[in-house]
Amino acid sequence: MKQQRKKFNILFRTYGGKTKNKQTGIGHVIRSINLAQKLKHDANIFFLVEDFGGAKEVIDNYHFKFSSKIKKEIGYKEEINLLTKFIQSNNIDFVVVDQHKISDQIIKKLNNYTKTLVISDLEKLNFSSDILVNGFVGLKNQKNYTNHQLQLLGPKYQILNTNFSKLHNSKKIFDLLITIGGLDERNISEFILNSINDKLEYLKIKIILGPLVKKTIFIKNLEKKFPKNLIVIHSTNNMAKEISQTKFGITSGGITSYEFASQNIPFAIICDDIHQIPTAEKWNKLKKAVFLGYFNNSNKLHIQKLLVNLTERKISFKKSNTKLIDGLGSSKVCFEILNMLQNSK
Repeated sequence: MKQQRKKFNILFRTYGGKTKNKQTGIGHVIRSINLAQKLKHDANIFFLVEDFGGAKEVIDNYHFKFSSKIKKEIGYKEEINLLTKFIQSNNIDFVVVDQHKISDQIIKKLNNYTKTLVISDLEKLNFSSDILVNGFVGLKNQKNYTNHQLQLLGPKYQILNTNFSKLHNSKKIFDLLITIGGLDERNISEFILNSINDKLEYLKIKIILGPLVKKTIFIKNLEKKFPKNLIVIHSTNNMAKEISQTKFGITSGGITSYEFASQNIPFAIICDDIHQIPTAEKWNKLKKAVFLGYFNNSNKLHIQKLLVNLTERKISFKKSNTKLIDGLGSSKVCFEILNMLQNSK
């Protein structure tokens, strides 16, 4: 009888969710889940999540071995103590860190106990982890070995759901798909609809609300008024299929922008966080997207005018045939993690 190979123990340290006065989004959580889904056949998956509201519930939907909330905005010493104790008591072989403000001092400490991987954003490359993953569209696609570190850089290493690993040539059912992330705390979806609701007479529009987003009364009323032309759903198990069924998209400057690009669907970006602006500007420069602006009170009127111009086709948009993202980032990163673990036995 063939002996079953022992599974590795892999810990994900991430954060996300929302509270009354703070929103962090759930992009980091979703990205961690995408990678965990690829690793779960070879590893027991553990999650420690700094939960600002709703993040753990999103993780628990995937039924990983273990997930636990930790103290919000935890201090440096507390973080070190928590992680090292967890690593030792659960025989953790590898730690994946995906959080916005991770200190490299913490990574250096963790390196004394286990292998580490940091998922970074924008052009942040100064981490001492064994593997560094940065899928920012502004970086050149490359795999580097430098200072005993494996670097996986550029959009082909962006960690997306495996559904994006193939191009879905679906029939275009919708003229426009609106999806503004897992929170949409500022009700940007409603703002978009309010700006172009007179176009619902002839445009077929779909909205995908995130798992932590409540449907507003305004959207409910529009649904009743235009039952055939406005479809609103909460989350989806196959975002790649949803994106492939639209002619055009409007999203924020997070992970979803990479998802649209992977399916070669043109899209516009309204940033709901200043950290998304460099990503939006880069997509705009590459002519993959139209950057409509950062969403704040002083910018609303300008964005509104651009939205109307978009729907009236006054802004020209050429669909690019160049594909920067193959949607295989999760598989590539998974391979490198398992390869490192197997070779370190």
